[in-house]
Amino acid sequence: MSLKPIPSETIYKLFIDRYLNDHVVVEEFIRSFFEQWRRDRDTGQNHDERFARLIDRIFTSCDCYNAEPEGPLEISELDLKTEVQLLTYIWWGDKSSRRK
Repeated sequence: MSLKPIPSETIYKLFIDRYLNDHVVVEEFIRSFFEQWRRDRDTGQNHDERFARLIDRIFTSCDCYNAEPEGPLEISELDLKTEVQLLTYIWWGDKSSRRK
């Protein structure tokens, strides 16, 4: 009996939930997110078009993160968390665990 691979969407959701619930620090979330994104890219993972847009938007937000934002293209951790929380709600609705 072989185990089925975990769907990429499930992995992203796990990373996001752990971050929003303060189980990992922002740097760990970004590192894990980028690693999964690269795996998906390198293996030719195809996502639903809408989910791909969600991942792209979170990717861009992570890329703009800076612990000490200095310019208009950089965002703080609060901004990143707010963006991820909003996108998570749009995609998964109340099924996702979110900070209260």
